[in-house]
Parts: sequence; structure tokens; C-alpha cells
Amino acid sequence: MINSKRGDIPITILVIGVFLVCTITFASFIYANSKFKSGFYGLNIMEEINSNVEQFYTYLALGKNKQEAANLIGAEYNAQEDIVIITKEIQDTNFNLWLKGEWYTALKITKTFKP
Repeated sequence: MINSKRGDIPITILVIGVFLVCTITFASFIYANSKFKSGFYGLNIMEEINSNVEQFYTYLALGKNKQEAANLIGAEYNAQEDIVIITKEIQDTNFNLWLKGEWYTALKITKTFKP
């Protein structure tokens, strides 16, 4: 086997460079996770709302009327417009949202749909 010393230095520099890039990337993900910890509250609420919509349709399929089905999922039914309004709100001291130059500590999501 031939020993080549010329290739050792560039390979060593490449390995160290790749290691540094991976370390910096990993550190940036950890920093972003701690900085934007509350960024997924809206997703959880939307998931819950979509689950409530599915429950609403299940209650309709089981023979409940629209008013009863809306009451069972904690929603409001507007009979004049024939719409269901689901509202979810989160009040959390850990929740901070910077939007248009102001801090918000509450999130309210409303979904309106026609059954």
C-alpha cells in the first residue's frame, strides 16, 4: 500500500469543515426551537377545530339535528344563515406572537362552515 501524505491535509480540512457546518446547523435549530417555542399553537387549534367538524358530521349522520350537533361539539349554530361557527381561544403566558409591531399573548381562531 502506498502512503500519500499530500491527500491527508485536504481530507482533514474537508472533514473538519463538514463537522463545523453540521454543528452550526444543529445549534441554529436548537436556538430557533427555544426562540419560537410557541409557533405551533395555531396548528394545534386548527387540528382541534377540524376534529370538531368531523364530530359534527358524525352527529348529523347519527340522526342529530344541526343545533344539537353544534351544541355537542361546543359550537354555535346560526339557523338563519345555516352556518356553524367554531371558535377556539388560547390564553397562555408562554404564548408570545410578534405581529405588525405588537406582542400578542392570546390567539383566537374561528372557523365558519355550511353543513
